[in-house]
Amino acid sequence: MLAPRWPPRRCAPERERHVRPTAPTIRSTAHRESTHSCLDRETMHYKGWIALKYADLVYNGQWFTPL
Repeated sequence: MLAPRWPPRRCAPERERHVRPTAPTIRSTAHRESTHSCLDRETMHYKGWIALKYADLVYNGQWFTPL
């Protein structure tokens, strides 16, 4: 005789559970939206360019080099 399976298999699928976003997701989304509402288009473009430049400097280990 076979032992019963644990946990038992369900014949019908369980109800879908509502997945809530995590707190960091909510916070980053709110920050991004507030930044978009406060800054103009040219400033947002400049902010993106500076972020890429900074990431490149950090990746290459050039913290103390002149820009």
